[in-house]
Amino acid sequence: MNIGLIYSLEEVFDNPPRLPNALSIPFGISFIASALKVSGHTVKLLVLSSRTNVFDAVSGFINGFNPRMFCLTSVATQYPIISETARVIKQIDSSIFNVVGGVHATLQPDIVIQNKSFDAMCIGEGEVAVVSLAAAIENKAQPANIPNMWIRHLGTGVIEKNNISPFTKELDSLPYIERELWDPWIASKPIKASQILMGRGCPFKCTYCSNHIIAESQGGGYVRLRSSENIIGELQHVLLKYPEVDSIYFELETFGANTKYALNFCQRLEDFNKSLQRPVHYGINMAVTKKISRNVELIGAMKKASFSFVNIGLESGSERVRRDILRRPGYSNQDLIEFCKTARAHSMAVNLFILIGVPGETVDDFRQTVDCAKRCLPRNCMLSIFYPYVGTRLYDVAKDQKLIGDTLDTRNERGRAVLRMKEFPRWRIQYEFVTFHFKVFKGQMSFYKRVFYILRRLISISPLLTSLYMSFVTRSRIGAVLSKSLSRSALRNLDAQG
Repeated sequence: MNIGLIYSLEEVFDNPPRLPNALSIPFGISFIASALKVSGHTVKLLVLSSRTNVFDAVSGFINGFNPRMFCLTSVATQYPIISETARVIKQIDSSIFNVVGGVHATLQPDIVIQNKSFDAMCIGEGEVAVVSLAAAIENKAQPANIPNMWIRHLGTGVIEKNNISPFTKELDSLPYIERELWDPWIASKPIKASQILMGRGCPFKCTYCSNHIIAESQGGGYVRLRSSENIIGELQHVLLKYPEVDSIYFELETFGANTKYALNFCQRLEDFNKSLQRPVHYGINMAVTKKISRNVELIGAMKKASFSFVNIGLESGSERVRRDILRRPGYSNQDLIEFCKTARAHSMAVNLFILIGVPGETVDDFRQTVDCAKRCLPRNCMLSIFYPYVGTRLYDVAKDQKLIGDTLDTRNERGRAVLRMKEFPRWRIQYEFVTFHFKVFKGQMSFYKRVFYILRRLISISPLLTSLYMSFVTRSRIGAVLSKSLSRSALRNLDAQG
C-alpha cells in the first residue's frame, strides 16, 4: 500500500521547503517510515511550510502517488499547518485515512482527537502501532484494538481509546532510519555530515522539557540505549551510502549517564575508526554532573574515539534558576568550567545550549549566564528564548503566574519573547538575545564577527529574514565560507590562548 508522510518546517528558504542539511532529519517520522517499508509498504515524503500552498502541494502529491493513508507528525507550534493539511487531504479524498502522532498528540490527546480530519491518533512510540494500523487499512477493515492508538470509528465517529503499551525495550530491533527518503528535501549537497540515534529517553526531569511528561505516557523503562554493535552497524551503513560524510553526530539526551556503557562505546568506536581509509570525527550531547565534570578517563576515551566536540545544556548560568526553576542536574558553575577546561585539554570543543527568559529569571540571573558562558570558553553558544510548550511543567507555571494569555503566537517561537515579566521585561530579553554573542566572545572573536552575530540575531527575530539568510548561506559560496569561518573562529582562538 502507498503511504504518504507529512512533515512541516518553519524556517525555510525554498518553495517547496527543504532542510538545510542532513543533521536536520527528524528521527520520529523516519523510524515510522522504516517500520512501514520493512512491512512491505511503499512510503513517500511531503515536506510543507507556512509558505506552502497546501492544497496545490497535497493534491499534486495525491494525484502522483495515490496514497491510501497519511502519517502526520507535529509539535505544538507546527500543529496549525498539520491540522490544515489533514483537512485538505479529506477535502480532496475523504477515503484516505489520516493518522497523527508526535509530541503534541502525546501531550494533548484530548484536544487533538477533536479534529475530525484525523481518523486516528498515536500516543507515544508508534513503530509497532502504525504497522498494525496500515495492515487494517490495506485490508479495508475498521482498525481496532491497536495499543497506543485512539481510533475514530469510520461509521459512527465514536473514539476507541486503546491502552498504551510499554516503551519499546530493545531498540536494536528497530530498522535503521530511512535517510534516502529525505535526500530530495536536503539543500546542502553533497552530504558530508549525518546523525545517528544512540538511545531514547532522558534520566532527568527538567521542567521546560517534554521528556518528563512523555516518560509518564507509557509503561516500562523510558531510558534505553542501543548496543554499540548496532550503532556501529548503522555507522557503516551511513558511510557506505554517503561516502563523503566525514562528521557524525550521535544523538542522545546525555552521553556519560551510564559510564560503563560510554567507555565501552568509545572503545568500540576507536577500534572501528582503525578500519577507515579516511578519518571521521564525531560529536555528542552530554549533561554535566558532579560525577562527570572531572571524569578524565571518559574524556580521554572520547578523544581516542575521535570525538571532536560535545554539546552541553548549560541553559542558565544562575545556579538558582537551574536548581529551583529548571530542575537541571545538580552541578555548580565551577563543575562546568572544569569540565570545559578538561575537554579543551583533550582538543575537544564545547558548544553550549542556553535558554533565556524563563519564568522567575531576572536580569541579574542572566548576567550570571553571560559570565559563566565566558568562563567556559565555548566554541559556540546556541541561544534560545524560552517558549512555554503546552504540557510541560514550566508552561503550567507561566500560566499560573499569568505570564502568558490564553493564546500564544507560535511563529518563530524560540526567537521572540512571549512572557510578561516585570523583573525581566520582553524588550530586555530581546536585547540580551541580540547582544549575547557580542558580550560572551569578547576577547575570543574579532569585533566584526561579533557584530555579525548581532546582525544574525536581528535577522532571526523575523522568519522571512531568517529564510533569506539561510538561502544566502546555503546557496552562495561567500555565505557558506562566512558561516564556516564563524563556526570555527572561537575554537581557533581557544587554541591560541592555550
